[in-house]
Amino acid sequence: MSLVRDSTGTRSSLPYPGWGTLRAMEVHFTPEQEARIAQIATKAGSDSERLVKYVVVRYLNDEARFLTAVEKGLAAADRGGFIEEEEMDARIERMFSKP
Repeated sequence: MSLVRDSTGTRSSLPYPGWGTLRAMEVHFTPEQEARIAQIATKAGSDSERLVKYVVVRYLNDEARFLTAVEKGLAAADRGGFIEEEEMDARIERMFSKP
């Protein structure tokens, strides 16, 4: 599911329009960024390309989960599924309280 519509107003089946047609990409980093990536990759026992691919895939997965949660929340709101501020505060407090 997607929250994004393309230029015709059609909902994309991917998180962002155009992702399905992307075949190859070249990304440019500053020398400082490249050095940081190489340093982190070395510490992780990897190479820079593998690390960057891992980070991007992880981000895309997180973004897809976030967008799904937002859609779920919007659908609940459309159905009138709201909670009062005090209840939300209590839920957040329970989430961050020590077990």
